[in-house]
Amino acid sequence: MIDLFVITNKFYSTMISRHNKLKFIWITGFVFPFFLQEVSAQQEETKSLHSFTGGVSSRLISDEYNHLSLEKIIATDFSWQFSNFNAYRRKQLSVNWSGGRSEAMQLNELNIEYSEAFSLLKDKTNRFNFYLGYKIGTDPVFINARNQQVNSHSWANTTSFSFYSAATYYRNKNKFLLDLSLPLIGFGSRPLMTTTYQEDVNALMYNSLNHVFFTSLHNQQAVNISIQYSRELTNRISLQAGCRYNYQQIKEGYYFLEKGYGFYAGFLYQLK
Repeated sequence: MIDLFVITNKFYSTMISRHNKLKFIWITGFVFPFFLQEVSAQQEETKSLHSFTGGVSSRLISDEYNHLSLEKIIATDFSWQFSNFNAYRRKQLSVNWSGGRSEAMQLNELNIEYSEAFSLLKDKTNRFNFYLGYKIGTDPVFINARNQQVNSHSWANTTSFSFYSAATYYRNKNKFLLDLSLPLIGFGSRPLMTTTYQEDVNALMYNSLNHVFFTSLHNQQAVNISIQYSRELTNRISLQAGCRYNYQQIKEGYYFLEKGYGFYAGFLYQLK
C-alpha cells in the first residue's frame, strides 16, 4: 500500500508538473507575438510632422432656414495638421478653416479633428500600410444669408465619433495618402423653427449651443475623403498637394446640405 501510494503520488506530481509546463508554453506562445509586436512598435522609427496648407474649394449649400437651395460658393481654405505615426500606429490632429461668399450668402466653417488608427495590413518593406481606427471631430458651420436686403443667420454644428481609415504608399521620396471617415454617432445643432436670428457673432455662437440633438445615420449622413501626395525635398521638408471631397446632410429640424470638393497645397515639416 505504501509503495502504491508513493507511485501514485509521483504520478500525479509528474502530471501536474507536465500540465504546468504545457500551460506555461501555451501562455508564452499566445502572449509572445503581442510582446514582439509591441517591442517592434517601440523600435520602429516614429515620425512627427507639421503640415501647413492653403487652397480653394467649391461648395453647394442648401439651408431650408435661409431659403437657400444648392447655392454655389467658392471658399478659401487654410489647414494645420500634426501627425505622429510609424508602421503600427497613426495619430493625427488637424484644424481647418474655410470662408467664402456669394451674392446670396457668406460662409464660415471651422473643423477640428483628432484621429487614431492601427495598422491592419502592410507589406514586408513597409511601402504599403493600411490603418483602421476612429476619429473625433467638431464642425461648426455659420451662414449669413442675404434675403431681400435683410441678413439672416443660421448654423449647422456637429460633433461626431467617426469610423476612420487611412492607406499610405511610399516609393523612393514620394508618398501617397488616402483618408476616409464616416460619422456614426454624435450631437448636432440647428436653428429653431420658430425663431429668427439677426444678431451679432457672439450672440450667434451662443444661440448655436441651443437645440442640441442626438445624431446618427437616421438624421445625419456624411463622408470625408482626401487624397494627398507629398515629395520629400530634404530630410525634414516635403512639398505636398491634394484634393478632398466633403458631403454632409442633416435632416433634423430645418434641412441642411453641404457638399463640395477642393484642392490644396503646402509643405510638411518633420520634427527631430
